[in-house]
Amino acid sequence: MLSGLRWFKGCLPTSSKLVSDGAISHARERVGVGVFQTLFAKLRGHHPPIRPDFHGRATGVFDGSTGTMPDTPSNRKTWGKPGSSHSPAAFPQIRFMCLLVVATRTIWDLAYAPYRGKQTGERALMQTIVQRLGGVVFLLLLDAGLYSFDMLWLLLHDGHDVIVKVPKHVKLPLIKRFSDGSFLTRIMDSFEVPGDPASPNSRRQWQMKALTLRAMRVQIPGYRPWTLVTTMLDPAIPAQEIAQHYHTRWDIEIAYDEIKTHQCATLRAHTSKSVRFLSCHFKPLERTLV
Repeated sequence: MLSGLRWFKGCLPTSSKLVSDGAISHARERVGVGVFQTLFAKLRGHHPPIRPDFHGRATGVFDGSTGTMPDTPSNRKTWGKPGSSHSPAAFPQIRFMCLLVVATRTIWDLAYAPYRGKQTGERALMQTIVQRLGGVVFLLLLDAGLYSFDMLWLLLHDGHDVIVKVPKHVKLPLIKRFSDGSFLTRIMDSFEVPGDPASPNSRRQWQMKALTLRAMRVQIPGYRPWTLVTTMLDPAIPAQEIAQHYHTRWDIEIAYDEIKTHQCATLRAHTSKSVRFLSCHFKPLERTLV
């Protein structure tokens, strides 16, 4: 606990001996990352009930980020480097996805994976967190990079509401126009129906599924317009209020700034095993905004 107070050593008793970073790292590896993950989950279990902050719903924000680490053979092999057409990056990177509770600006859960590889993208990490939420439901704010029919279907099936920015290529047919300018729309996609496993010649069958959403065009003077869709279909909730609430999604960027810059929670581990203690830096009860 005193290892971060070396600058204060002149005011400590001469008999006091501060623990070195190496000793702390070795002790953590002996304990194992599973202990810290369990502590993270138990601390979250003691979190006060999440209070609703938008029409009876508690708002959560999903967003991903990356972290760099020392360029060692162990880290390069496990986590990988982002590449380009010219050369790879200077340092290995890890990709992580966090769920932030807006009302208290606390990290509720996180998932991480190598920067490159199969099932290491932000959508895959987000799905990992969603599957761990249990009975906790949120009004989730998502960026356009997390938009997909599959993800919306999964979130609605678990009881969540969603406000998400829509990519430009998505076509939204008009079904019904509301007085505030928003409109009902429907998106569709096909799902493969599992065939008879006992029949090797069974053909693949597909079934169409549809989602009814509420869409709205948002225009800020001086910026290009964009489109939001939400599962909150009640026209009593004004579209302008939904669009303004969507901007609270930027709270997670502020939280990342506080963690990375002000708390200096950088990844200085020289081995890939030590990097897995990432959850030690994302305290679920860390109230960064008083």
